[in-house]
Amino acid sequence: MIIPKWNAPKNVKAFCSTRVGGFSLPPYGGLNLGSHVGDDLATVKRNREWLEQQSHMPSSPIWLNQTHSTIVLKQDSPTLEVVDADGIFTSTSGVVCSAMTADCLPVLIADKAGTQVSAVHAGWRGLADGIVENAVKLFGGEVMVWLGPAIGLKHSKSVTMSSRHFAVISRKLKQHS
Repeated sequence: MIIPKWNAPKNVKAFCSTRVGGFSLPPYGGLNLGSHVGDDLATVKRNREWLEQQSHMPSSPIWLNQTHSTIVLKQDSPTLEVVDADGIFTSTSGVVCSAMTADCLPVLIADKAGTQVSAVHAGWRGLADGIVENAVKLFGGEVMVWLGPAIGLKHSKSVTMSSRHFAVISRKLKQHS
């Protein structure tokens, strides 16, 4: 598990899982959390339950059916329903936001008080079209952001485009603050 090194308030807990642990067999191997990739659904469910227990989550994560959109949903309570969006936002304590990524960028956002949080799945298209800005607009004040692991230039032709888009997004976010 990757624990973000950021100055989030103590009541905000965040992590990024890896393939280590879990029960999926090759080619999915280990901790596959995606129900959309062809892995055995019972095994995916077992992996999700294992992750929830290992990380001491206060509720089951809200799982997203991610479509490389710019949709960020507000969620006031835990749900077992998979929702169509690429980001989730809450201001309710105990609601666990999630975003799954493989080569896309996971973006975790929190306000300074730790009363509002968001998890965003940001692919190059979502970055270019404003997914991060859409998430930030839901916050009532200054935010902090953690950018998780993502594919690098060596493995993707779209990273150069993403880097340019990210520079534009950074300027836009500074204008909002």
